[in-house]
Amino acid sequence: MKLNTAQRQAIDSLDHNLQIVACAGSGKTEVIARRIVNILLSKDNVTSSNIVAFTFTNLAADNMRSRIERIIVESGEDIDISEMYIGTIHSFCKMILDNFVSEFEGYRVLDTVKEHIFMRKYYNKSGAKCLGLNKNECNLYATCFDKMIYMHDRKAEWTDESKEAFEKYCELLNSKKYLNFSLLIFEVLKHFDKKTIQDFLSGIKYLVVDEYQDVDDLQESLINKLSSCGANLCVVGDDDQTIYQFRGSNAENMINFQNK
Repeated sequence: MKLNTAQRQAIDSLDHNLQIVACAGSGKTEVIARRIVNILLSKDNVTSSNIVAFTFTNLAADNMRSRIERIIVESGEDIDISEMYIGTIHSFCKMILDNFVSEFEGYRVLDTVKEHIFMRKYYNKSGAKCLGLNKNECNLYATCFDKMIYMHDRKAEWTDESKEAFEKYCELLNSKKYLNFSLLIFEVLKHFDKKTIQDFLSGIKYLVVDEYQDVDDLQESLINKLSSCGANLCVVGDDDQTIYQFRGSNAENMINFQNK
């Protein structure tokens, strides 16, 4: 790939937080991969275990890992990236809970489709009735629950119906040993100050977030926490392509990155 000036600048910008604005088809994944390899080649105190890359899907993670491996081969260097985390935010949080929070041992994760089936199956115990929602409004209830998780620190302002709905659904999920995507992040944030978790997260020196325009507020809270632990932050996205707003993504995270 022949690099233009902006792409080369992105690859060589290693010592400060970085925002890359790139549309589809502009070579952004290649640029991210080359920047990661550049970090490994340029920084003597950084190994693959010090780098975390968040992708939006598992397929994108496989693609990025393959590109990094190819670029390493092309460089002629012998670099092992087996300890580098490349994957979704949710898988990262599940890994942390599995390794550092014993109370979630054996818990499984409900993806969006499975959660809607779960809500319909256990509608009477889910708390949806407390909000006046019926079985056909599982999408809306899932969105409400996600928002309540994000606003949990303002629980005192909730209505009694909202509190009851939230508590019932949490009890139901716990009784079946399930977590949904939002609870994965919520529980990591709750346990963030645990020493074993802090020790692990402080080892992250570089954090890359792809498809940043599709990050929701809860995910942004986690990214901010990781950045506060000392990780150099690189976000990549296009605020004109926010395609998952129905699941809570917030393009303002991309637009206001420089100010933050």
